[in-house]
Amino acid sequence: MSARRAWRAAAAALLLSVALPSAARTAQEKREGTVRWVIDGDTFQLDGGERVRLIGVDSPEHQPWKGNVEPYGAEASAYAKHILTGRRVRLEGDRQGSDRYGRTLAYVYLEDGSFFNQTLVEEGYAKAKHYAPNGRHRRTLAEAQGRARRSHRGLWDSES
Repeated sequence: MSARRAWRAAAAALLLSVALPSAARTAQEKREGTVRWVIDGDTFQLDGGERVRLIGVDSPEHQPWKGNVEPYGAEASAYAKHILTGRRVRLEGDRQGSDRYGRTLAYVYLEDGSFFNQTLVEEGYAKAKHYAPNGRHRRTLAEAQGRARRSHRGLWDSES
């Protein structure tokens, strides 16, 4: 093997050893934390200060300190606070580990195993929204939204 080819092989091995664990951790990471503060319906902060944004959902904004309040945002925020504050949650990643704001992107499960992202949509506190490349539960969330719409829950209450 030539010196050049050996150098390329070593460089490729080094890149893979650095890149693959990070990519695998992002896509398959499962870990736990305790929710300290719910920012709004789809974003919260863990005890250690890490901010988490739910994957595949979009709740109305309720950030009065920023002057950013959307219809049904207060209800979505209150629901998330009621369910999540002080609770231990399990986070699971997808293909992208964080968003452009540095928030961890996650599917969130409660201690009883319930899938909070789905519950939030099914109860009408958020819409299912696909943000590529994360889409592992896209169908589940879309089906939950369909059930919420048909039942006129939450955001869908005024639809006929």
